[in-house]
Amino acid sequence: PDEIGSLIYLQELYIHHNEFLFLNDAIRQLANLQVFHAHHNKLSLFPNAILDLQKLREIDLNENAIAELPVEII
Repeated sequence: PDEIGSLIYLQELYIHHNEFLFLNDAIRQLANLQVFHAHHNKLSLFPNAILDLQKLREIDLNENAIAELPVEII
């Protein structure tokens, strides 16, 4: 939901083992996010919104259906 963007002080987000097909672009507003785990979902596209998160240091998107990573992440 769009309301996730209001959690501006959130540092860790664990949304693993769900059946998410995509992530809301409002996630880009989580400026303090450092850890993001969304493994074991049904994501087929890399959530480009997380590329805007300057403090992000750990990402786990394992066990999704993402076939390509953006060049910015490599």
